[in-house]
Amino acid sequence: MTRSATPTRRACLQALLGTALAARAAPAGAQSGPVNAVVDETWTDTARKQDVPVRLRWPDPGAHPGAHPGERPVVLFSHGLGGTRDGGSVWGEAWARAGLVVVHLLDPGSDLAAVRAVATSFSDKAGLRAAPGAQQLLARLRDVGFVLDQIALRHAARQDRWTSVRPTA
Repeated sequence: MTRSATPTRRACLQALLGTALAARAAPAGAQSGPVNAVVDETWTDTARKQDVPVRLRWPDPGAHPGAHPGERPVVLFSHGLGGTRDGGSVWGEAWARAGLVVVHLLDPGSDLAAVRAVATSFSDKAGLRAAPGAQQLLARLRDVGFVLDQIALRHAARQDRWTSVRPTA
């Protein structure tokens, strides 16, 4: 891939940066719109026999009256090594206030529980090096693919609020 971003990627990056900067620059307590619901769910990938915990942040539909059904973008947030479903809450709240649907993905095997199983602390470099690996990277990629497929399936099935999302770019 070249160093310059494609027009679509550039627009996405600008939108995300703009949202983050606006949220940071806003006075304390100021919001562009409320977050309607935060829901924790566990989706099961039956093919891999793997549970994938997610946290969903739904924007308040009344706060963004210009959004039409099927037009809400979805942001997928995957924590880093040692993360939890709570990771990225500040970002997730800002994105939801801006009208985006946010899916926080917990990656079993590289989450906080997995790190605690191999490392005595976050300064235990040898233990931390033991946590990630090629198999774990592949598992994380499969988790992301599974979640993206689930979003598209839920949208196509017109399940609950999923009718309001735009599952593809």
